[in-house]
Amino acid sequence: MSDTAQIDERNGWIAGLDGRTSAARRVREVADTFAKALGGVLDPLKRDAVQRAAELQVTAETLRTRSLRGEPVAAGDLIKAENLADRARRALRIGDAPARTVRPMRERLMRSAG
Repeated sequence: MSDTAQIDERNGWIAGLDGRTSAARRVREVADTFAKALGGVLDPLKRDAVQRAAELQVTAETLRTRSLRGEPVAAGDLIKAENLADRARRALRIGDAPARTVRPMRERLMRSAG
């Protein structure tokens, strides 16, 4: 894709790319899922971040599927794609489990001695 690619502001499609492919449909499906997880109504910056995260997720899924089929896929490429997709999703704070609070050892010892 060149730096001069034209993006349709109404739907986010890039001129010259067919939005009817299975990958494009999957990107829209993942983006919709992410958007719903964030409450549905997104500002333009958040919508761009959701789109980017969905594209990275589908890229990682595609590489993993190719690898599982026995097609040649560089392990580094698969790992990098999965890490980037995971980081993009975590940046949106989708699927984050609340962190368990662990009391400091000193506090636990003082309670047991007290």
